[in-house]
Amino acid sequence: MSRPNGPFSLISGILSVVIANVLIVLVSYIAVLAFGVSLYSSTGASIALFTAFVITQILFMLPIRNSLKRQGSVETAKGIVIGAILTALINGSCFIASVTSNQ
Repeated sequence: MSRPNGPFSLISGILSVVIANVLIVLVSYIAVLAFGVSLYSSTGASIALFTAFVITQILFMLPIRNSLKRQGSVETAKGIVIGAILTALINGSCFIASVTSNQ
């Protein structure tokens, strides 16, 4: 049975990606600090954070989107895709800026 797509379905999809990204940043930050790597002077830390976002986008966001689409929540699924694309663009540009500033 499909759920009705309310006016905030698209926004809730985007917000769910934002919340997931905040959690990923916190977990990645803790993991990087646990290994004693400086976040401000290490390309390794940038690569670790970039990899965490890529893995999250592939392993979590796409299956969630597919599940929502099957359930009939098409607008929320679109929000997930929009949030994932925005995350990829921001993450990619920050990664490039981080790597080029360390050289």
